Amino acid sequence: MFDKVLEKVSERERKFPKLFIEYPRYTRKVLSEKMEVCLKTMGEYLKALKEKRIIERAGSDWGDYWKVNL
Repeated sequence: MFDKVLEKVSERERKFPKLFIEYPRYTRKVLSEKMEVCLKTMGEYLKALKEKRIIERAGSDWGDYWKVNL
């Protein structure tokens, strides 16, 4: 099922849901370091995944996290 959802994303974008499952509270800065891209590029990846409804930000201002929609 996980692979079926990821068919509509790029090769690099496929890595994000796996990272969010590993630890859903990663910040953009930590994600950009892990993926070795700048913050602007990270924002573009996250925006694309949110538009495709693969990920979403959930929780409160102090306890928010990335939710993977499978």
